[in-house]
Amino acid sequence: MAEKLFIHRFVSVIALGVESDDPVEIEQRLNSFFNFGAIKNGEPKKISETFYYIWTTPKRLQHYLFQSSLFKLLGENKATKGTKGGLKTEAQALASQRLTEFQEQDFFYSPMVERSFKCHISYEKF
Repeated sequence: MAEKLFIHRFVSVIALGVESDDPVEIEQRLNSFFNFGAIKNGEPKKISETFYYIWTTPKRLQHYLFQSSLFKLLGENKATKGTKGGLKTEAQALASQRLTEFQEQDFFYSPMVERSFKCHISYEKF
């Protein structure tokens, strides 16, 4: 199965899920989340061999999407000199488009999860 990305929104935190049959693909996505700022510290949580998730905040998710989009555009070596906003404008547009690739999915069902998020988030000092 191809990689699938999931998002479960709560009041002040977000869980991002990654599902794939390929463990290398999962590891690369989780590393991307860390390298581009979606998570500050902490380990990904494992639900099954094919599904992992991380905790983040809306601000960190936007930061991740922008930074990884900018990195992708820089890798494409686009010439933007002299254009208004340069790569920043393109990266913001790409980040918005990439957010739509996350499927809204409630992969947590318990109200206890929201309380445990708050404890987890305050511990990690997002």
